Amino acid sequence: MSYIVKIISEPYEYYEKDESVQEFLSQIFCNQLRGYKAYYPSGICPISEYDFFTNHIAILDEETQRVLCSYKITDHATCRRYNKRLPITLVIGDHLPEHQKVVAQWLEKFPNSGYNHSWTIDPTLPKPQKKELVDITFAILAQFYIDRKIENIIDINVIPYKIHLIKEWMGNVYLDLPSFGVKEYNNQLSCLMVNEGLKFSEEFRFSIKKYEKLWLNRVEITASDYEDEAAA
Repeated sequence: MSYIVKIISEPYEYYEKDESVQEFLSQIFCNQLRGYKAYYPSGICPISEYDFFTNHIAILDEETQRVLCSYKITDHATCRRYNKRLPITLVIGDHLPEHQKVVAQWLEKFPNSGYNHSWTIDPTLPKPQKKELVDITFAILAQFYIDRKIENIIDINVIPYKIHLIKEWMGNVYLDLPSFGVKEYNNQLSCLMVNEGLKFSEEFRFSIKKYEKLWLNRVEITASDYEDEAAA
């Protein structure tokens, strides 16, 4: 199967202006709900107001244009511009003051950071294709950080799903904090990981290179596209 990468950045600025953007975000939301309902108890929702201030990255079947996999990268600088907290602090919750303190200190030291979240692969896909999409997901994620000049990564990993092992392979490291239950994920045990300066492992860099053409052929929609139209 051939794939295409499509990115929608900060749709708050233009959502109401473009029906194709509205339709595409609806496809992403359907994919996320389908995935979350398959793995999490009823009521856990991956959709929020932050969907209008984040970067949506989707991997599509090139032939059918069906969304197969999607995730979000929220830029700390964007949150500050819109007077929002980086959503990782909301997920941790205020009942973990030491975790909040360490994350706040880390973000103060590394303000040019992004938070990855809401990763969902269509649960109906066969296992070999899911594995391929995992590889593509993280290669494209790295390319996004490099291209946007976001120099650091911070995120939460739900331990039972073993995503932290993929992050170890990438080159991410653990913040020096105990694992904790996340209410948003039905109190499943989770951990915090970071990557300071995008220090990727050699093996992971090979994976980035493998999917470079997919990145270069991406379709990307940003607020600047609509500014250009207004100026024309």
